[in-house]
Amino acid sequence: MQILEWWTATAGEQQAAAPYVRIAQLDVDPEHLASFKIALQENAAASVRAEPGVYALHAVAHRDTPYRFIVFEMYESEAAYHAHRNTPHFQKFFSDTQAMVTSRTFLEVDPVALGAKAHWTAATTQRTHDHDH
Repeated sequence: MQILEWWTATAGEQQAAAPYVRIAQLDVDPEHLASFKIALQENAAASVRAEPGVYALHAVAHRDTPYRFIVFEMYESEAAYHAHRNTPHFQKFFSDTQAMVTSRTFLEVDPVALGAKAHWTAATTQRTHDHDH
């Protein structure tokens, strides 16, 4: 599998401008976990599919506190982030989940090293886990 792109903060002058990265921690009312997960998945899929300025959107739930989500977002620029927030799918996600979210924390971060494989699927992960056993 080839590496799609590798970006580092210390690369030479040929380096493209740093992407705009946001990390959010969202705590969700445990009674609404299933609905929140569906809304989050739908928004992430629509964002990556429809918005050229959305480079990545990853969401994970904390294993010990499954109502706590960490969302890693990477955009072409800060302007692309603001454009994302104005899309119909994000506005729907925000409206639909606003009452479900009990706490929002945003981390201000600067990218240091960013990399991704050219192609990833659930089947790829399953093959990897099959080889581990």
